[in-house]
Amino acid sequence: MNGLSNIPVPKNEPVNSYAPGTPERAALKAALKQLSGTVTEIPA
Repeated sequence: MNGLSNIPVPKNEPVNSYAPGTPERAALKAALKQLSGTVTEIPA
């Protein structure tokens, strides 16, 4: 090993708009609807 590192270029994930009518917004609403019907028990 010669002490030089090959560090990859950082990449961000794509930014979703969640504007009305977009598939991202529909998926978000579906996930929220599913999660709002569940009860998560937190141990004391």
